[in-house]
Amino acid sequence: KQGADIEASHTGGKEPGIAEDGVAAGEIGRVVQDVDLLVPGDMIIVQEGERVPADARIIEARNIRVDEAALTGESFPVHKSVATLDNKEIAPPERSNTVFKGSHVVGGHAKAVVVATGQDSVMGKISQAIVEVDAEIPLKTNIRYLSKLIVVTHPPIIF
Repeated sequence: KQGADIEASHTGGKEPGIAEDGVAAGEIGRVVQDVDLLVPGDMIIVQEGERVPADARIIEARNIRVDEAALTGESFPVHKSVATLDNKEIAPPERSNTVFKGSHVVGGHAKAVVVATGQDSVMGKISQAIVEVDAEIPLKTNIRYLSKLIVVTHPPIIF
């Protein structure tokens, strides 16, 4: 799959702030070829031109800029850093030390620890919320009404 170079390693809370987030450590020296096998605690390297495969906290960065338009609607790339954030309740778009699944690296590179994958990622939660919206469209309402009308007005046919 297209995406980041992925190398899982045991973090053991030795990197700044990793233990605080409750990130489970990946296996030592595990190299992951498929981004679907990423788990929280795995380390990833994202570089210019790549899509970010999971939500991850940056632990090393070299002038990384990320296009988060799909998440925030911003048309300009966002500069990311290893800065520690004091407020744990900060909204995802304001997290300058985190890259998010589905965003694209437009410059620089970074090493990061995966904190969420799949439906647990910010984009995964957004997609779940969209799926759960039960929009009542007029056609659906009309079909439901017509179905009830047919059942009520026509007596059962017995052969």
